[in-house]
Amino acid sequence: MNAHPPKPSPLDVRCDSPGELRRAIGIPGAAGFRISQRLRRPAACASWPQSACLLRLQPDRRSIVGCPCPRISGSTASGGVRLYTVPELEKIAESGFRRVPRWPVFHIPHDGQLFPAELMADVCIPEMEFMAYHQAMRDQDVRLMVPSACAGGARIAFPVSRLLCDVERFIGPEEVMERYGMGFCYEKAYDGRTIKRVTDRTRALARVYYDRHHREVSRLCARRSRVIFFDMHSYSDRILPSFAREPGRAAPDLCIGTDPRFTPPELTETVKARFEAEGFTTAENRPYSGLYVPEDVMSGRADCDFIGIMLEFNRRAYCDAAGNTLLERTGLIRSVIAEILEDCAGMGT
Repeated sequence: MNAHPPKPSPLDVRCDSPGELRRAIGIPGAAGFRISQRLRRPAACASWPQSACLLRLQPDRRSIVGCPCPRISGSTASGGVRLYTVPELEKIAESGFRRVPRWPVFHIPHDGQLFPAELMADVCIPEMEFMAYHQAMRDQDVRLMVPSACAGGARIAFPVSRLLCDVERFIGPEEVMERYGMGFCYEKAYDGRTIKRVTDRTRALARVYYDRHHREVSRLCARRSRVIFFDMHSYSDRILPSFAREPGRAAPDLCIGTDPRFTPPELTETVKARFEAEGFTTAENRPYSGLYVPEDVMSGRADCDFIGIMLEFNRRAYCDAAGNTLLERTGLIRSVIAEILEDCAGMGT
């Protein structure tokens, strides 16, 4: 890690009312920032309510200036500069203006424990055997790896078994797992055995759950201007598919999935360094690659400064020989992720 963090960048804060303007000025003012004379004269700001007001904070200079500007929809100015809200400014002040926090979102798509009757109707093997496949293929207990301070609103888990609906698959021919019968609506399990008779009705019913989850994740990210997204998974050596195996090469304890569009190299290196320091073996995009990116972020419909990474833990890294989750190991992973959040809270500012 860098011994000297980068110099804080200017922060632009939008205010859409006189009350917001007074509130925003008071936050850095209470911290000893120099406030421009124009902002100190209330009469000079009297005409601003008909427009938005931008406040620019210079954390390194401990100063604040302001100017009127045309009303802006969303949270990005014309030059692509990120605009922060007054509540976000309060959070920034809590850190002593050292960093602009990214809001952490933990996505847990494959550990759902619900089995809706309408989706189970097309299962064509005994229920006990289906449940055994579910247990083998779920992302076992990755929810226990989420730092407690980040649970609740920043943790989003898909509640339904992935064998009934897999929200991280594409819908359509572009999904490569369709060739193995494991698209968004599974027909087959990891060993090639047919577990469901998939019809148009099956797909339509599963699509309801699929679309609802995608809308929820997109809305969650769109509500925040800056997000750091952790796509949480696990996998097992025992059921690793043949296409993901590399003869003579052991699968890592942690597969780090990245996307060049959304994963800064600094984030990858931070994750790698933190986990390797605790004895975990790591590999980037091996045996799996990429990460889930919300649809509205991918398309640009969500006005969100988004960075993300996939953390896919080998079960041997946190389970015993019988496959039981070891709480001390998930606790260690949780503490490492908390350190990563601290390292990367202001990444990209």
